[in-house]
Amino acid sequence: YNLYIITFFVLNMPIVHGQEVGPIGYGLMGLTWHSSTQTTDDEKIAVMKAALEAGATAWNGGDFYGPPENNSLTLLNKYFTKYPEDAKRVKSINIKSGLLPGGRVDNSPEFTRKSVENCLAQLEGKARLNMWEFGRRVTQGEYLDSLRVLDGFIKEGKIDGVSLSEI
Repeated sequence: YNLYIITFFVLNMPIVHGQEVGPIGYGLMGLTWHSSTQTTDDEKIAVMKAALEAGATAWNGGDFYGPPENNSLTLLNKYFTKYPEDAKRVKSINIKSGLLPGGRVDNSPEFTRKSVENCLAQLEGKARLNMWEFGRRVTQGEYLDSLRVLDGFIKEGKIDGVSLSEI
């Protein structure tokens, strides 16, 4: 019975942009969303390491999960500075964007381009940005124009794909 379950999970492992990921993902929002947290970066990194060791190899964060100097991307940068070998173990890094301070949505091609470039810069090449994600959507036209911008990043090999949230 146990062998069957193990085989079942191995044969039916979720695939994200061609990579097998664990049966569960890990959301980074709670680590940087609230500025009132007393958790240190070392404690946050330890939680991320535990998630990876537990099999969570698809990680989701946001450039708006905290201020620019302390968001999911800056935390990922710190994590991969400490554990560079884990950059290959985390199979999918998915980052939400498209929200400005105060929660205003911006799906414009200009903001989309700026956001992807900023996300890549914050990672400093320590890990791959696999999926860039619209956190919300304003208008169909703006959204479609921005998808064309994202297609350019995919063709350039800078990101692997696009995902959506609350669309």
